[in-house]
Amino acid sequence: MTKLLKRIDVPFRITVFFMVVTLGVFFLFFGAKAALAADLKSSSTIAGSVITVGDVFDGIEQDKADHILGPSPKPGQHITLNARTLTRIAMAMDLKWRASEITDHITLKRGATIIDQDMIIEAVKGSLGEKGLDGNFRLQLFTENPQMLLSPEVSGTIEIGSLEYSPTNNIFEAHIYAPSVKDAVSELVLSGKVQPMISVPVLSQTVRYGETISANDIHWIDLPDRDVQHDIVLSTSEIIGMTPRRMVMAGKPIRDRDIELPKVVKRGDSVIILYELGALSLTAEGKALEDGAKDDVIRIVNTSSHRPIEAFVVGEGTVTVSQ
Repeated sequence: MTKLLKRIDVPFRITVFFMVVTLGVFFLFFGAKAALAADLKSSSTIAGSVITVGDVFDGIEQDKADHILGPSPKPGQHITLNARTLTRIAMAMDLKWRASEITDHITLKRGATIIDQDMIIEAVKGSLGEKGLDGNFRLQLFTENPQMLLSPEVSGTIEIGSLEYSPTNNIFEAHIYAPSVKDAVSELVLSGKVQPMISVPVLSQTVRYGETISANDIHWIDLPDRDVQHDIVLSTSEIIGMTPRRMVMAGKPIRDRDIELPKVVKRGDSVIILYELGALSLTAEGKALEDGAKDDVIRIVNTSSHRPIEAFVVGEGTVTVSQ
């Protein structure tokens, strides 16, 4: 009987052992699943003025998610919570989460309404215009890349509260409020200099000697008035129909000496000579001894008399001589 019990006890013990192991694995597996119920977010953007547990972890009860941990960063700024801080939060809130690596972390960024430099400059220019400053000008700011950061729920508008401008040295100082002077939550004092600008015609593409400049070859750029010297061409009427004396680069201001009228008579060309003798006109054949543009005076030689004379260029291959 004892031997029979022993034979029965061995497989029973083995069966019980496997049952215990199986149940242990079962509870270990589901215990691990429970431990992973709270998930660390990869990153988080915060809209309000406080940080909550729900900003850090996913998969937790609402009452725990709403628990406030502390103040949030200023609009547009961020903070990083490392593994040690996260573990302390999880333990304090009784969350089934622990850092798996020492490098575990989360970056919490505060959302923001951004008033950028372009918007600020436009507001200041508008205020300067209201003070009677017109014409073409730009602002040189004494503060690099100014901006205003507001909470996301605040309207992205600004108003100029006051502005002082000195025409003597072109210096201004503006007090800027967001979203308005009356309901200001942010203030910026900005100063700078008003730089008058002059629009200058330039070539949109490189034009070489002998090519005639047309209206399609021209566009405009703005230059500080201090950089516009007396010999820089300011009117398209002085450019159209001209040709470069040498190659003129695109986008560069054009000087008087850079352009000239196209040569309509070339040295060695045969020309028609028009002799104006009062009411009488005679023609003769000649040869150009030098290049000439329209209205230039050049030397030619009459091919019949071989006598050199000076004549006005009146068109392509045609000159005139007045007696």
